[in-house]
Amino acid sequence: MKPVREVKPKTNYAQNPSFETNELNWVNASGGVRAQITTNPYVGSKCLQVTFAAAGTFKYVGQNTIIAPGKSYIKASVAVRQITGAGFAKMRVGYRDHPTTGALTYGPLSASIPIGEGWNVLTIGHSIPATTQHLVVIVYATDTAEGSTVVAGSSWAIDAMNISLGTTDANTPEPTYFDGDTPPAGDYTYSWDGAPGASTSTAKP
Repeated sequence: MKPVREVKPKTNYAQNPSFETNELNWVNASGGVRAQITTNPYVGSKCLQVTFAAAGTFKYVGQNTIIAPGKSYIKASVAVRQITGAGFAKMRVGYRDHPTTGALTYGPLSASIPIGEGWNVLTIGHSIPATTQHLVVIVYATDTAEGSTVVAGSSWAIDAMNISLGTTDANTPEPTYFDGDTPPAGDYTYSWDGAPGASTSTAKP
């Protein structure tokens, strides 16, 4: 007899993963200008463009996510493409044990990947404290793979953020993108947990 394959529900904890409605829950470094655009989205009909008129270091855009304590491992992914300037991107996760106040602690940087006019997917995964209640998943763009600076006028687009949480690497789902608008496929159907486009989403067997 063949073993029964267990299919478990999955949650995308990104609370505004693909910008179809607005930019709620997204932040950026000082000097950045965000805009929803309809040019070449990764999923849906819109993506987010962020532009920095002045050169600088650690220019980023990031997703704020509030979670219940008890999760101690994170895996995240996001699609990135270059518009002008910076040719590389990397990710980082900030976290704290209060939903609204206190200093963030930052985890390690992901590996840097080159970005061009086509979409590339960044991923990151590591432990976080089980007391975490506030996550900021950050996307940096840089001029070089190992650097932290961007030239003046650098602009890039992001889309399709997936945040998976668990208690270990093994029981945290891989951060393959889905949201509540994803059509049924394979073992899963998909739904928003709250307002469409502005909440977490669940994949159910």
